[in-house]
Parts: sequence; C-alpha cells; structure tokens
Amino acid sequence: MFEIWDIGGGQILGVISNIACGMGKNTIVFSETGKNFNSMQDYPLFMPSEELALKGAKNWNKADKQEYFDWFIKIKSERVSHMLRYIDFCPSGDRYVDLGQINLKVYELLCESDFHDVREVDGGKKLNNTGFALVTDFGIYFSMLLEQNSDKLKWVIAKGSKSYHSYNLPVLTGFSNGEYDFIFLAISKFGYALNHLKAPYDWVAFLKEMESRSE
Repeated sequence: MFEIWDIGGGQILGVISNIACGMGKNTIVFSETGKNFNSMQDYPLFMPSEELALKGAKNWNKADKQEYFDWFIKIKSERVSHMLRYIDFCPSGDRYVDLGQINLKVYELLCESDFHDVREVDGGKKLNNTGFALVTDFGIYFSMLLEQNSDKLKWVIAKGSKSYHSYNLPVLTGFSNGEYDFIFLAISKFGYALNHLKAPYDWVAFLKEMESRSE
C-alpha cells in the first residue's frame, strides 16, 4: 500500500514499491516481464508481483526482497526507454541538457489531472498511481545517469531499521556519503515542486552535486 510521508510541509505519497492498486478497465500494468504495455495513451503503472505488492516492502522476507530486487534490475532500462518514448524525447547526448528538458516535460505532465489528484484538506496536488509510475521512472533515469558517470556505484538492497523509508528496496550505493534512493527523492522533490515551488526542481544542479560525491 502507499505510505504517506510528510515532506516539506506537504503530504506526499511515498515508496512506490509498496503499491497495491485497484485496477480500472483502462489500466496498463508493467508486468514482471517488463513487456506488458500496449498503448502510448495510458502510462504503465509500476507494479511488482501482486503477492509482493500486497505484503508491502516493510514486511518482505529475504526471498521477497531478492525477488523484487531482481525484478527491478530486469525492468529498469525498459521503464526508462518507455518514459522517453512517452514524452517523445530523443536524447541529444548532452546529459545536462537532456535532464533539464526531461525534467520540464515530466513536471508539465504531472501538472495535468491525469497524473495527480487534489487533496481535499488543502487543495494541494498529490501524485496518483500514474503520476507515481512516471516519477519512479524519472528517478530510475536519474540513477542511470549517475551510473554511467561512475564505475563505483552499484545497486544493493537497503538494510537498516523498518523506519528507514527505503527498507528492503533497491538503493544506489558508492557515494562518499552513503547510499541513495533516487526514486524516493524523485517522489519527494516533484511533490515539493508541484505544491511549493510551483516550478520544476533543479535536477541538473542536483546531478552535478551527486556526481561530485561519486568521483
């Protein structure tokens, strides 16, 4: 199930991997094979197996978290490829220019009603399942940019206490100051941008900062 995190003064639905979604007739689910989408109209949701989704990451045993990790590693490249096709973007080869343009396209999509719901309590925007899927794929894309720039980085399964927001989930490690869950950060930062900045977050500056921590 979704967990709600209070970040930057606004509630942001977090940890996409804990989803147990209700499936509408137009829902397209990205299956464990990484190939189960057949439309460019609806953005494919980000779903592990139903069993893992219903358990929730905090409750996974050793076999469960390894199953999810293997699934994630298998589908992450195809998720990014589909995101780029969906937003009709062809990379130029300049990582900073590309990131800036992709960031803007994703932010503009998230502003559309198909990608967010409105909170009754304050009228703020909260990502719906489609918005979560798009932001998750952006977080993967951001992670892959860092991977391409450093051979020190690698994906591992996060440990620590159950209170850790990325407990049992894939994180990127090898930075001078520890490990990072860029999917969680993408959810947080896009939520903050939608409700507080009212403009795209500067992901290019953040990329440069993170690159300096992986040299």
